[in-house]
Amino acid sequence: MADKDKKDRFEKLKSMRSKLWEKEILRIENLKKQKWLIEQVNELKKISDCENCTVETIKNKINEIIGEFEASGDKNEQ
Repeated sequence: MADKDKKDRFEKLKSMRSKLWEKEILRIENLKKQKWLIEQVNELKKISDCENCTVETIKNKINEIIGEFEASGDKNEQ
């Protein structure tokens, strides 16, 4: 019985480690996405402050950001 308990505890620890690793990977991916989004919003702000930039330029940047999120969503659904 003691061997079975040890085996069960070891399996539980392996499972917990695996779940923790998955959470860490997800956290890192989310931080990368957040950093990218902040960069894009800052770039969009620069474009909007630019006197020579057109509304079309702003629309294109917004579409680029939306497209990235849609592509990211498609990858997550698979």
